Amino acid sequence: MAKTALANPAQAALTVVRGLEVVTRLGFYAAGLAVDRLLGLGDSNVPARAAQIRDVLCALGPTYIKAGQVLASRPDIVRADYMEELATLQDDVPAFPNAQAFAIMERELKGRTLEEVYEAITPKPVRRGSALR
Repeated sequence: MAKTALANPAQAALTVVRGLEVVTRLGFYAAGLAVDRLLGLGDSNVPARAAQIRDVLCALGPTYIKAGQVLASRPDIVRADYMEELATLQDDVPAFPNAQAFAIMERELKGRTLEEVYEAITPKPVRRGSALR
């Protein structure tokens, strides 16, 4: 993975940009928590912050969504109100764009088209997420 991420200067730049996106989004979330603590909001802002972290994970993509799904089933490390919000990631995640999915599939097929490999493929998803149940 490191070889791919740093294969050439353009790929290295994309890796740095992605890292900055992750740090920025999570940093703004952490800053919001710090502001809540400084203002003495206590638990009154928890529902908004729980929804915010769900939105941040969705914006960051599938790997972070999966992390949220895992956290939703960990009462030993996540408080109940956050777990409830993160549990929505198990059943209701944003749809992944078909064009992007098909492009990734064709790239992985190394030059072969989807029609060459699959007898039939439909643009309508069967499911939009994977539940950890």
